[in-house]
Amino acid sequence: MTLEDIGIGLALLATGNLPPELFPPTQLRSVLKEIRASLAMGWALTPALQNGDLWRAYQEARVVVAATTNGLLLFIHMPIF
Repeated sequence: MTLEDIGIGLALLATGNLPPELFPPTQLRSVLKEIRASLAMGWALTPALQNGDLWRAYQEARVVVAATTNGLLLFIHMPIF
């Protein structure tokens, strides 16, 4: 990861978007799998997310960032229905 990648990622975080530069597709895929497995009966991710459309996941996710003494915490909100 380059300094430019970090800058782009931080700019995306500042606008509430999930940056692939800081949260790579392999990590996102794993998180979506965990979310899918833990949703209560009757709840689901959007159809695009269920089908593994990761770029759609980056578009639909909304992020809130909190600074800690050890770095940043990302609170990622994914649409469910």
